[in-house]
Amino acid sequence: MAILLLRHAKAGDREEWTGDDHLRPLSKPGRRQADGLVESLRAFRVTCVLSSPSVRCVQTVDPLAKARGLPVEVSEVLAEGGGAKAAIILMRELEDDAVLCTHGDVLWYVLQALTKKQVDTPKGGGWVIEVGDRGPRVIRAIPAPSGE
Repeated sequence: MAILLLRHAKAGDREEWTGDDHLRPLSKPGRRQADGLVESLRAFRVTCVLSSPSVRCVQTVDPLAKARGLPVEVSEVLAEGGGAKAAIILMRELEDDAVLCTHGDVLWYVLQALTKKQVDTPKGGGWVIEVGDRGPRVIRAIPAPSGE
């Protein structure tokens, strides 16, 4: 089973956003990145799409979910400020290939827990994680689609 663990696409500037940060949407380049994920993830058999409740995460995976005829399921486990442990447990509980969209901090902690390395991931990018009998293991990076 493969989990596609994504960092949300480019969002508006956090410092310039005056509302609740959970409501901060994708920027125009971020929306183009989200649209680009439909093509860049075409080869993966995805039957489930989960997202942090933050608008920017839901917007990142919404075009992919629509293209696949799937709903976007919101999970607090993927919210900003969450840790690796709950996210890894969630990955182990999934029964089929899935896309999970989260934030840079959660992604960083998950990768550190799985690889014992500090790995940065660009916005809109992610990782293919294989989940087998021995638990999750990182397979390869998913490049971020261009937002230009």
